Amino acid sequence: MKITLVIVTALAAFLLGVFRPFYNQDLVAYVAASYQWDGYKGKELSDITYRTIQNHVSEGKFDELTTGTAASYSDPAILEKNIPLYSVKVGYLFLLRMTKLLFGCDYVKATVLISSIFAALSVLVLALILIKEGIGIYFLPAIVLTAGFLDLARLATPDAVVCFLVLVCVHIIQKRIQVLLILLILPLFRPDSLIISFSLMGYFFIEGTKLLSVLALMISLSIYLWEIKNSGNSGWANLFYINFIPHDPSQLEIPAKPPSLFTYLKIYFERFCAIGSSGRLTLWIFSICVFVQKKMLKNIKNEDVVYLLMPLVYVTLHLAYFPNYEQRYFSFTDALLLVWLLKNFKAVAGSEPERTKRL
Repeated sequence: MKITLVIVTALAAFLLGVFRPFYNQDLVAYVAASYQWDGYKGKELSDITYRTIQNHVSEGKFDELTTGTAASYSDPAILEKNIPLYSVKVGYLFLLRMTKLLFGCDYVKATVLISSIFAALSVLVLALILIKEGIGIYFLPAIVLTAGFLDLARLATPDAVVCFLVLVCVHIIQKRIQVLLILLILPLFRPDSLIISFSLMGYFFIEGTKLLSVLALMISLSIYLWEIKNSGNSGWANLFYINFIPHDPSQLEIPAKPPSLFTYLKIYFERFCAIGSSGRLTLWIFSICVFVQKKMLKNIKNEDVVYLLMPLVYVTLHLAYFPNYEQRYFSFTDALLLVWLLKNFKAVAGSEPERTKRL
């Protein structure tokens, strides 16, 4: 029964991703970045990108994708200017190319297969974590739904891959060399996951694996700086400007007269107010409250660092760097926090009979 539940949940994620993909706006840029790797440029790049996408989506969806990126659809030069924001995820583009070669598909189908496969694998690794921590496997579907794994399966983004790699690190946390190797490549799939790499490397350093942790940290940082430089990525300021400040779609760089400090502060305030209205904030605050209670009882364990502090550090620094809440960024953090809460509730429930007996 338990194995059946795990298989059905993983299969549901896989099939939902394969047969009901979202074809979100990021699809255009990832397909274009992949074809750019193949040597396409200018109008030729634009034509093959949109022609490939058109072969997979309905007319209405294609209009939606090209309306949201109207400037890049009509001007190939703008499409190419957008690519560095996505080509920085070198690991994901490499996976797209390998999937295209292995399955003989185009890049659109490759995004679908990668998200579906890695979302399903994330479900399987989460099941292993639940078993390892002694938590009932019947919680698996609830965590998968709450943490948004099904959405990861349907999105044309590297988030399912990152989720899988982080969960693997947590599951094999005692095998430090293997974990450090995974942490080295993690930023290649999403640069902000460097926060995870630094957090776990810092944990290993404190636990005694000092030399390897420092070496891995330096290599990871070097890889991150290399991919930023070689992708032509223009850094945080331009990324912030493009995503949060109203501008002409053809203007992809900060103007000579940059926005005022007040503009930035206003955007941060508005975005954090929006985040505050989400249900995820409740989960994060509740987890902190439980941790404070454990701290007061002097009951802090190593697992609290991995399942609670590392996810919360990632959430805090990610939102400080890029104040935009999308669940796909935080699926693995929410899953780990839910596992941590369930384990602590189980420990409390297990101590209740003894406490009642003493009373």
